[in-house]
Amino acid sequence: GDRILAVVRGTASNQDGHTVNISTPSLSAQTAVYQSALATAGVDARSVGMVEAHGTGTSVGDPIEYTSLSRVYGVESPCALTSVKTNLGHAQSASGTLGLIKAVLALQHGVVPPNLHFTRLPDELADIDTKLFVPQAITEWPASGQQPRRAAVSSYGVSGTNAHAILEQAPATPTTFADHDGGAEPAAAASLLFPISSTSADELRRTAGRLADWVHAHDDVALPDLAYTLARRRAPRPVRTAVIASSQPELTAALREVAAGDSPYEAAVGRDDRGPVWVFSGQGSQWAAMGAQLLATEPVFAAMVAQIEPVIARECGFSVTDAMSSPQIVTGIDRVQPTLFTMQVALAATLKEYGVLPGAVIGHSLGEAAAAVVAGALSLEDGLRVICRRSRLMSRIAGAGAMASVELPAKQVLSELAVRSIKDVVVAVVASPQSTVIGGATETVRELVAAWEQRDVMAREIAVDVASHSPQVNPILDELTDALAELNPMTPDVPFYSATQFDPREQPVCDARYWVNNLRNMVR
Repeated sequence: GDRILAVVRGTASNQDGHTVNISTPSLSAQTAVYQSALATAGVDARSVGMVEAHGTGTSVGDPIEYTSLSRVYGVESPCALTSVKTNLGHAQSASGTLGLIKAVLALQHGVVPPNLHFTRLPDELADIDTKLFVPQAITEWPASGQQPRRAAVSSYGVSGTNAHAILEQAPATPTTFADHDGGAEPAAAASLLFPISSTSADELRRTAGRLADWVHAHDDVALPDLAYTLARRRAPRPVRTAVIASSQPELTAALREVAAGDSPYEAAVGRDDRGPVWVFSGQGSQWAAMGAQLLATEPVFAAMVAQIEPVIARECGFSVTDAMSSPQIVTGIDRVQPTLFTMQVALAATLKEYGVLPGAVIGHSLGEAAAAVVAGALSLEDGLRVICRRSRLMSRIAGAGAMASVELPAKQVLSELAVRSIKDVVVAVVASPQSTVIGGATETVRELVAAWEQRDVMAREIAVDVASHSPQVNPILDELTDALAELNPMTPDVPFYSATQFDPREQPVCDARYWVNNLRNMVR
């Protein structure tokens, strides 16, 4: 994750209001802004060990600021009082930012730097009863063990605006892969993606070569940290590619291959900022333990599955987490479809967490439910209603009909069905310009497959529970309409291309009628 330098516990700002003149600060307003920031932060002033003051060094402003600070900080315990203006002078509008940076560094290193050129307090301030002190040498700031180090930072505007922030030492960072004995990486980090980009193909090759040299020279490099930095901490340039590796030698070799290539993976080089099109698959794309590794290694993926788990348990009566983790492939249409939906939605959430956003989405058959959720056309709750109730009704007609794939254009298949006067089989899916899926009565489907095979046309029956997108699903369509009557369709956030409607460019309205058509109509 992000490297946290410090925690901003609370901030506050106010205005001096009416004063003697514009250059005279308000002691009461300054005191009030300190107390307001402390209240917002929820911390006691006694826990603040350093105050980075505005400290302009003026005979009017400094006594007022010192007096106001003494009323809040250093009342019972010592508190260092500093100002970065002794190092750099007044940076005008950037002075508050510099003070913040100085305070963060002090919190990080446990050291308060000295105030340059300070010798003693003016007589009118020396008599104030306070434990505030101005460090004249480097001062150690050890952690107490009971609470983190805390610092306060002030910045004032010439027109009377006062700002105050309470900072806290950053929390302890978790152990990284590189912290393991011998620098070895755990097995869970098997393969990682390393994206690289540049302004041209030639520059991309040079970038890959330089990175390969650097990786080769650093035996202790933590590959997960490098992959994270390349993916999240480098602005992508127009020409891009990526390599996959699980070890330092493998990464070095892959980068050198890019550097030496005549064309650096030209097919994988992106030149468009519109984002990738996400395609959501239909039934048959499941495999054993398909979510096990992601559940163990990707927190966002696991959190999304945990959010979905109780809904599927209530609607379908099984644990989708167990189904995705099981060494046995999930079976049964009422389990397969909700499991695939969960896998797709959780993968989408994970990709978004890594900064990968879709330029458009499209789904195949049941995949349209997950696509609709990711596009924003349906809420997650409504998407779950669609997939759970659809699959539950389909399980009641399991065994109805058959489906087969044939390497023929859809128009030719339709022509052959018409010539043979076949009414109980239809074109279910236009898979590609040269590939078609038919569905309908089992015996008729098998007769067609046999006839095509005799002509040396590639054809095979597909293992399915139900012949979707055919008349075999007609008995459950009215019930599906009723089950989805309460859906609340929304306008998609990204383009959602429909595989159900005749014109895929027409924006779908994902109501009950749409999902009935999604189950019954041809996928194209």
